Amino acid sequence: MFNKKALFGFLSAATLCSSLLYADGQTPLKVEELLSKKNAFNADISLAYSNIDQKTAMSTVVPVSTLLSFIYIPAYAGEQVLDQDVVVASLNLKYGVTDWLELVMYANGHNTSSRVQLGAAIANQADTDFDHAGIGATFRVKDEGVYPSLLVGVSTNVIGRLTFTDRDVDGNVIGTSKQDKTFESFNAYALSYYTVDPVVFVFKAQYQWSLEEDYKGDTNDRPDILAISPQVYFAVNPYTNLSWGITYRYQTEQRYNGKVETIAESSIGYNIGVSYEISRGNIISLDASNNETATYSQNTINLIFSKRF
Repeated sequence: MFNKKALFGFLSAATLCSSLLYADGQTPLKVEELLSKKNAFNADISLAYSNIDQKTAMSTVVPVSTLLSFIYIPAYAGEQVLDQDVVVASLNLKYGVTDWLELVMYANGHNTSSRVQLGAAIANQADTDFDHAGIGATFRVKDEGVYPSLLVGVSTNVIGRLTFTDRDVDGNVIGTSKQDKTFESFNAYALSYYTVDPVVFVFKAQYQWSLEEDYKGDTNDRPDILAISPQVYFAVNPYTNLSWGITYRYQTEQRYNGKVETIAESSIGYNIGVSYEISRGNIISLDASNNETATYSQNTINLIFSKRF
């Protein structure tokens, strides 16, 4: 018999890149249990580590997924070898308005350590900063029955700290600067699942739309991102579940003053995970994923703690 206790899950967008894990009792998971109960709070805390290796000398930004969106980690232009370590901390606070509607508030910050070789010169660069804070909502559209369940959601970064490149009169990159922007990106996401005891088939999709930003008279158009992830969850016992899946990611061109700086690219990566219910309402999960594109290679480990009050 499938045990819901092995399948409490946190919902995320980007990749909707989080997993699906919660329950109590002996009946199949119900879609309403993925949302906060009416007038109740839930919280997710995430700590993600990514290693990024840049493959080309093109200027680029690397999307790193958080619990509800992507943040853009800048790479550096020039003939170089680049290796970056990125740690992203995320916090989601969720509140059940009704049995079918949940509101979300979230915030993220990062620390990066970069090793750059430019010709014969080698440099180390580090940065720690706030990324963005935003709000969102998740709606329960359909319960699971003869057909799969369905949840949909939207979110926006109310305020975000963006990194821009400073350039000389010839357009050559000479440094970077940061500015705070409001409502600079929007997310739409969906999740559907279907249970075949003791296996759950999950389909997640997310689209992040980034607005064109003005900086010192120039325009910077960051990539939009589409992520699609089919996954399979297996209940090992009443407290533990395993997951396997793939993620298809497509990101549009990055443009500066209308000129393409990074081509549009797509990739397919793996993701695997395990979750464990420490005690009632307290769940810890660990997942790993990779993403290989034409311009960079990215491997990520994500540790998440979920609390249901």
